[in-house]
Amino acid sequence: MSVTPAIYFFIALSLFFALLKFLGYDVEYKVLFGMFKTKNGIDIIDKLSKLKIIKYFDKISYYSGFILILISVILVVYGIVKLKPMFAPLIPGTEVHGIYIPLLPTIIAIFFAAFFHELFHGILVRFHNISLRSWGFFFLGPFLGAFVEPDDEEIKKASPKKQISIYNAGPLANIILAFFGFLLVASLTPIFSNTFEYTNVTITKIEPGSPADISGVNPGTILLAIDNHTIKTISDVYEVLQQKNPRDKILLITNESNYTVTLGDKEGRPYIGVFLKQNYIIKDSLLFNLLSFILNILNWIVLVNVGIAIANMLPIYPLDGGRSLYTLLYARLGNKADKYIIVISLGVLLMLIANILMGYI
Repeated sequence: MSVTPAIYFFIALSLFFALLKFLGYDVEYKVLFGMFKTKNGIDIIDKLSKLKIIKYFDKISYYSGFILILISVILVVYGIVKLKPMFAPLIPGTEVHGIYIPLLPTIIAIFFAAFFHELFHGILVRFHNISLRSWGFFFLGPFLGAFVEPDDEEIKKASPKKQISIYNAGPLANIILAFFGFLLVASLTPIFSNTFEYTNVTITKIEPGSPADISGVNPGTILLAIDNHTIKTISDVYEVLQQKNPRDKILLITNESNYTVTLGDKEGRPYIGVFLKQNYIIKDSLLFNLLSFILNILNWIVLVNVGIAIANMLPIYPLDGGRSLYTLLYARLGNKADKYIIVISLGVLLMLIANILMGYI
C-alpha cells in the first residue's frame, strides 16, 4: 500500500492551517492538529435554513432517527446472535475482514460525511431559531473534519421534538448524501464499463486446507472454465456455484491443467477456496483512469456515509442516537432518564465492542 498521497494531503492541510494562523484567523494549530473556527458563513447557513424544503427535512429528521436507532440495534444484536462482526473500525490504509480501505478516497469520503453531517445539524439549529456560535474545520493528521458550535443552553430549552430533530439531522444528511452518491455511481457505471473489456480470471491465492488446496490447484493460474461453462468474469464463477451444492464434484479448467474438485460446505453454501483477480484490457485509458478515480471515491462516500449514519445512531450517549433517546426518555421520565440512558448506553456499548472483536478472534 502507498501512504504517499495521504502524507502529501496532511502536509497540505498542515501548511494551510499554519497560513490561516499566520494571517490572524481564529486557528488553533499544533502541526499534527489544527482547528479553524469562524462566524463567517453563518449567514449562508441562515439562508439554507429558510428554504421551504427544510421544513420537510425537519419532520423527516424527527422520525427517521428512531428508524436508524432500531436498525443500528438490530445489526448489533444480529451480529452477537450470529457471531458475525457487523461493525468494524474505519481505518484508512488497513484491511478489514478482507476488504482494503484505501487511504485518500476514504479520507475524502470521511470529510464529505463530516461536512454534510455538521452542516445539517447547523441548518436545523438555525431553522429552530437557536443561536449558532461558530462553525469550522479541523484536521488530525491526514484526516479533515468539520463542526458546528450551537448554543447548548438554548438547545436544552427547546422542545423535545426540536431537540431530537436537530440531533437526527446529521445522520439523515449522511443517508441522503449516500443516496445521491449511489445515483451517481449508477449513472457513471455504464459509461465506465465501456472503457474496458473483461478477459479472464486469475487464481491468485489458495485457502489452506480448502477443496482447491486438496485437489492441488496452483495459484497464479488462469481459470478458463468450470465444467462446460466458460469463465471470463468473477461473476461467472458465482453463477456456476449457485447451481451447485456442497460435496458436488466440478472440473476446474485452467491454462496449466484440469482439476477435479469436491466442493466444500461453508455455512450451507458450496465453495472452492480460491482468491480470484479479474483481468481486463483497457480500451480508453484516459477515461478509464478518470472514471475509476471518481467511482472509487463515490463508492466510499456511499459506504462511509451509511456506516457513519448507522453507527452514530446507536443509542450510546453522547452519540446522536443516545442524545435523541435521552431527550425522549427525559421528556417522559424526568431525572429518572439519567439512569436508563446510562444502562442502555453501557449495554449497547459492550455489545458493540464484543461484535467488533469477533472480527479479530
